[in-house]
Amino acid sequence: MTELDPQLNRLPAALQKSPVGAKVHLAGIGGVAMAALAGLLLEAGAQVTGSDGDVYPPVSDLLRDMNISPAQGYGLETLPADCDLAVIGNVVTRQFPVLEALRERRVPYLSLPQALGQWFLGQAQPGAEGLKNLV
Repeated sequence: MTELDPQLNRLPAALQKSPVGAKVHLAGIGGVAMAALAGLLLEAGAQVTGSDGDVYPPVSDLLRDMNISPAQGYGLETLPADCDLAVIGNVVTRQFPVLEALRERRVPYLSLPQALGQWFLGQAQPGAEGLKNLV
């Protein structure tokens, strides 16, 4: 089992104000909320990749329309070598090898609520509380 390094749970300084030009990988992109985040990131100027298990309509159609072809699964190879930031979906567990790649390469990571709060909502606080802080 791989534990994520809490020091990597941060937004890189270059991305503090905007995701423009960032290479963001969404682990668990096949979920409805993660696919919506992919669209927001693309519209904001980021380059988006993702990985997941099987992805079904309507999400698979949405991703196709955004020209995103998710990598299959959560192996080490699913994390692009040039990734600036990873967003980790709830589907990802400590048993998934992609977390080992994140840790070894020292790739910063956020949760979906952290990414939304940082760039799109301006109110969510990082950490376990997530979207509860929006109420």
